[in-house]
This record gives sequence, C-alpha cells and structure tokens, in this order.
Amino acid sequence: MTWLELTLIVESELADDIAAALIPHADGGVSISTSQIQDAPGPGNPIGPMTIKAYISVDEDMETRRAHIERALHFLGRIRAFPEPSFHIIADENWQGKWKQNYHPINVGANMAIVPAWEQPPETDRISILIDPGMAFGTGAHPTTRLCLLALEQSISGGEQVADLGAGSGILSVAARKLGAAKIHAWDIDPITIPVARENAELNKVDTIEFETGGLEECISSPDAPFDLVVANIFAHVITSMLENGLADSVSPGGRLILSGILEEQLPPILALASKNGLTLLEILRESDWTASILEKEKGAAPL
Repeated sequence: MTWLELTLIVESELADDIAAALIPHADGGVSISTSQIQDAPGPGNPIGPMTIKAYISVDEDMETRRAHIERALHFLGRIRAFPEPSFHIIADENWQGKWKQNYHPINVGANMAIVPAWEQPPETDRISILIDPGMAFGTGAHPTTRLCLLALEQSISGGEQVADLGAGSGILSVAARKLGAAKIHAWDIDPITIPVARENAELNKVDTIEFETGGLEECISSPDAPFDLVVANIFAHVITSMLENGLADSVSPGGRLILSGILEEQLPPILALASKNGLTLLEILRESDWTASILEKEKGAAPL
C-alpha cells in the first residue's frame, strides 16, 4: 500500500491540539516527535518545534480524508496561525519505527521524566512516566500537560483519591499514581482513549486506576466522590460549563482542583466563577500563553 504523508512543523504548544484534529481522518496514524532530547521549559531551556506526521491511505477515500484534514486545519489556523502542511506520496514502510527514532525523554519539574514506551528509562532519581505518544494526545508535547504534571507534583503528598477529567492517554493519572496518590478515577468522553490509557497504565505497572468513558456527571455521581484532588485539562469553554454544572461538588472540602487548557486571556472569568463556587486560588502556573490554576475547596463551603 502507498500512503499520503502529511508533515507539519509547529510550535510545541500547538502540537497536541493539531494532532488530535488529524486523528479521526488519518487512517494510517498520527505521530508527534521532536528532534532532540529536551527538558520542560525553564530559563534557557525551551521546548523547540515539534514535527507532526499523519498518514492517509491512497485509495478511493483519500481525497475525502484530505479535505476533512484541510478543513480542520483551516479552522484551527483561525484561532492561531501555523505553517501550511506539506503532502508527499510514500511507499509502504515502517514509518512508525522511523519517527520513533526522533522522540526522546522530556524532563518535567523536579522529579518526573516522560519517557517513550519503547526506551529504557534513564538511570536517574526521576519518576519515569512511560507513554506511547503515537496516539498523539497527552504526550507531554503540549504546555498544558506539562503544567498539570507540575501542579500534580506540588499537590500530591500521598494517599489522595484523585479524579482525572479528560484523561486522554492517561498520562496525568499515571503520574498521580506514581507520585503517591492512592486511587485514581479517570474519565474521557471519547471512548477511543480508554484502551490507550489502560495500555499506558499497564506499561507503567501501576494499579488502582479506573479508566471509563464519561465526564463530569459520572465524576460527581461516583461512589468515591467527592475527591481529594480533581484535575481537568480540557478546553476553557468546557471548564466554564463544568463549573456552572457542579464541578466544585466533586472536590472534598479542603481538597484541590487543578484547571488547565486555559489561555491567559481566558483565565479571569473562570477564576471569578470558581470563586463563586467556594474555590480559592492558590497558584497559577504559566508557560507561553497557557496556564494551570491550583485551587482549594473551602472547608464547609457550598456552591452558590
């Protein structure tokens, strides 16, 4: 079989969102890679451009798939500009093996490293989080994922009951367990993510994580709710809707809520809404234009 290969080089903070838009239409798969070993951003230590590749089988449906991809990229480009993709016809080959050569560990925070599943974890004191990034979502390439990992590192002391809303690849759930959380309930509205997340949990040899299809309603109605810690790395408008529909109820009094997927200019109304629901801002973590907020549920507070 031959393939139509799409290649797109973008800033790291755009990579996961663009790749997620390509997945439904690229029947041969989507990959994200970087060309060198990198740490999470810090002084003099930026994340460089990321290469996205998507593969479409050359058959009678190729033009339809390509049209869907170009339409998705067009709408994303209206939010934030990025270069046009290139397209090439390639022969059938082990392209998955080829791009894996360019995907390397990424150090995050003081204690974690995101490691491709096929590599040997580095011999350091860091906690290795093994992830297969071929599915594109939750690879650590996006700033919001890294910000959530930093927030988890600051918020987990051991023994917490955690809820992960918008679990994706399971990277945040796996990290929470490895940081010492006792049990994690994770939901995603996209059923395709659930087996991927479970596979990544198995790769990391972690237990007491339950991945299920669902969202806020399932979280609030869980027998283990409210939770000591809830993390939601989703789009800002979804977080706004969740806050309006009882997200604060999923957090135990004195517990914490981590909100990410929010651009700087989107943050003020979300924080105002959180405050009305008994959530106090503890800290805002920032990378580029993205934010992650750590909030605490007031003891004895009830949402308005």
